[in-house]
Amino acid sequence: MVVTKIKITAMILTCMLYNALNTCARSVDISHKGCKYSIDLPSGWDTIPHDTLKKIFPRLDLDMGLYPVSQKEYFTGNYALVGFMPVLQSLHSYSFDRIVSDMKEMNDRTKNTWNNDSISTRLDSIVPVNSSPNYRINNYLTIRRDSILLKGCQSLYVSKFGYITLMLYQKGNDALPIDSLLGKFNDSGCLKVDQEYRYIPPQKEGLSFTHFLYALGIGGIVYLLIAFFPKRKTNRQ
Repeated sequence: MVVTKIKITAMILTCMLYNALNTCARSVDISHKGCKYSIDLPSGWDTIPHDTLKKIFPRLDLDMGLYPVSQKEYFTGNYALVGFMPVLQSLHSYSFDRIVSDMKEMNDRTKNTWNNDSISTRLDSIVPVNSSPNYRINNYLTIRRDSILLKGCQSLYVSKFGYITLMLYQKGNDALPIDSLLGKFNDSGCLKVDQEYRYIPPQKEGLSFTHFLYALGIGGIVYLLIAFFPKRKTNRQ
């Protein structure tokens, strides 16, 4: 009887360990000439096929797309797009506060170009996260076309030679709110920049870096606007 109980206990522990291992996030490694990083997929999320991303977003050079497997379609409810925007020189020369202030200035200069007769875009807030090693800037936006409403947040992770863009979307009343998505991705530390490519604030401030503001200010908003209106709806295969 004692031996039987021991065997049953061992089987239960084995099953618990197996389930724990299988609920761990799957890690995906991304490599660019100027950056290497990895993403741990949140529980219940999976990658969108790369062919689908190319078909829906032909103008975007995306590293990956993610969606909750409970959804019937990739681009309704919640989804995430991830990409990398390189800059012309190392960001180690610029303080994090300077990067944030110049980005705010660029957004102010270009915000009138975000709207037209069919699309209304509002930058709700910019929230910098001054925390090593994942320095990042969260841009919260509301985009509307007719009766269609999209809440978005673009998290710009500052790396040595550019910005890793994590774009989170909330589309429809049944979707998780943006703050909940941020908890799944940002707060859990699922995005990790390799040590060699991490941003390190300088001891002394550098000179002007207007040369890469255009890539930052324009590129970020364009990502959000294009992703709001994909070419056509695509169901999961």
